[in-house]
Amino acid sequence: MNSGIQNIFPKHIFLAFIGLFMASLVEAQEHELSHKPANYNQDYFLNEPLPNLEVLCLPNPTYDTTTFEYELKEAGEVSLKIYNDMGHKIDEPFKEFREAGTYTIQWSPLNLKLKGGVYYARVGLGDKYRLLKVRYIE
Repeated sequence: MNSGIQNIFPKHIFLAFIGLFMASLVEAQEHELSHKPANYNQDYFLNEPLPNLEVLCLPNPTYDTTTFEYELKEAGEVSLKIYNDMGHKIDEPFKEFREAGTYTIQWSPLNLKLKGGVYYARVGLGDKYRLLKVRYIE
């Protein structure tokens, strides 16, 4: 017994339709990947290897304040920049020259009245940096 769809459309027309539909889905995905919004900043997503800087972010997720603990293996200018999910810098709580050693920086999304969500912390040493995902729960 044939299915209802085969009774309405001949098999070759049905398969052609499915092929066109799948091709349009692939084209839409490629378009989405190649066309980001005008205000999208991709630079903060680039995460370079940085052997002279080790970073932890605790607690994560956070409800109020999170602490970035970092260890410098060599002296240099250290910065902490916070970005939203579109890559816009929303805070730069720290930028200072530090000697080699272990340090902590506290950051609170409450000070900026941010909504809950995912934010990105970019801890830099000179022109290189580590990127950490920070989850904030209201």
